[in-house]
Amino acid sequence: MISNPTILFFSHICSPDAITGAEKLLLLTMTELAGEASCILAVPEEGILSARARAAGIRVHVTGAVPIYYSMYQAHPAILEEVSGGVHSSGMEALYRLLIAVKPHAVWVNTCVHPLPAIAATRLGVPVIWCLTETMRTSAGTGSVQELMEAHTDLLVGISASTLSPIHSPSLLAKSAVLYPAVDGSNFEPWTWTSRRAKRRAQLNVAENQCLIGFIASHLYENKGLDHFMAMALHVGASHPEAVFAVTGNPVDPPYLERCIRMAASSGMADRFRWLPFETDIRNAYPALDILVVPSIVEEGFGMTALEGMLFGKPVVAYASGGLAEIMRATGNAERLAAAGHPYELAALVSQLTANMPLRLAVAARSGAAALEVFGMPAYRSRLTERIRQLHLSGRTSPRIVHGSGAQVYELRDWQLRPFRSPEALAEAGYAHQARQEMPDAVLALLGAGEPIGSDPPHAGHSPAASRRASSGSRRASRRRKRRGGRKGGMRPRKGRALSAGRSSRRKAGRRAGGGKRRRSAGKKRR
Repeated sequence: MISNPTILFFSHICSPDAITGAEKLLLLTMTELAGEASCILAVPEEGILSARARAAGIRVHVTGAVPIYYSMYQAHPAILEEVSGGVHSSGMEALYRLLIAVKPHAVWVNTCVHPLPAIAATRLGVPVIWCLTETMRTSAGTGSVQELMEAHTDLLVGISASTLSPIHSPSLLAKSAVLYPAVDGSNFEPWTWTSRRAKRRAQLNVAENQCLIGFIASHLYENKGLDHFMAMALHVGASHPEAVFAVTGNPVDPPYLERCIRMAASSGMADRFRWLPFETDIRNAYPALDILVVPSIVEEGFGMTALEGMLFGKPVVAYASGGLAEIMRATGNAERLAAAGHPYELAALVSQLTANMPLRLAVAARSGAAALEVFGMPAYRSRLTERIRQLHLSGRTSPRIVHGSGAQVYELRDWQLRPFRSPEALAEAGYAHQARQEMPDAVLALLGAGEPIGSDPPHAGHSPAASRRASSGSRRASRRRKRRGGRKGGMRPRKGRALSAGRSSRRKAGRRAGGGKRRRSAGKKRR
């Protein structure tokens, strides 16, 4: 593996209002690799992620709008046709231009919904690490999704076993690996938690003897299970008057949020709910809580919120949804898992903790220690480095056969185009059966020009036999020029050739003279 490779990371989103678990993990990955690689981040727009990356010393490129495909996550049957349309978009050309400008040794693509960077990198011969941060649905298009990934992935990384569970292709599984993430707690400042807790609870009008049960998400929408949290809360609140509930996150589905708010109002417990926007500084969000509930109703890729809660010393209750179940079991919290979609199971587990402060504190302490051991930075750093080394980066790109709008075909290798002089040259180079990739002429113009491949082809319209006759005629003409004592272009002959030409001229003159005598003699005889 080359030392200090350049790795270009692609994020499918970069919101100015919130940062998702997938974005946090991408930032963590870049900062952890910074000591061994030159990391560059590509984002569609400026936002929290890009600002934090720059603050960490990471270069950032803004690509503008690049199509993303949630139908990849949904395994839609027409996914190949959808992505094929995006390959010809202006966003795709922007990706080509960025890759050619940066010339990375590898590309890291975050989330399954962002296939175009993987396709652009593969077409340029750059190795691709594709990181799955979500568990894709199994549907009619699952085979097509795997076909696309297999063609454009050198290493498929899943942040949990759950994220790789839909993969059934043997060849794709052969280049897949689990890379459990981590949370960097170096800036959590635990010595400030007590004061932050007191300040936030005062703002929320929550007394210390009350039990604050929280729900935290970057965005509030159905998959995160807010309505399940509400059903749980109403059940717990009915039997525990000391219970208060806090919902933190930015609404993206107003009708859905309104339905959840009405659930609280119709129960007569609206005054026991606190509604907060997304908190960019998690040090202000977690310390105020007594219990964290994570009721995702879809198979979570990992469940960063649950892990953060544990590292902030909070007991966590969750649905057994994908990666969430893996986190809970790995930290000894299997008994605090409820079956996904069963809010009353959640309520029973939360009630047990609500009524027992010593149990809450004991669970929190043990969970925090286990989370640090299993998902702490040293363990993650070791796993990450090993995965990068699997690629055996050489610093060279794989050869590709490409063409633009014209008939000329090129070998693309190491950011240079080498034109083939003829179809025979293409075959002789071993590329007769390799697929040819069309690329925009404007993109090809940005690549370096290399030496042509193959010998010069015959002139157009000449058969091989005609070429041989022309060559033979050229040799006869050359001999005639020599006999005349001259050379093509009127150049003076060298001395040796001049002498030879002189002798030849005298012989010719003698033959002409003798020939004249013979002709005259023959004439006398005829007379």
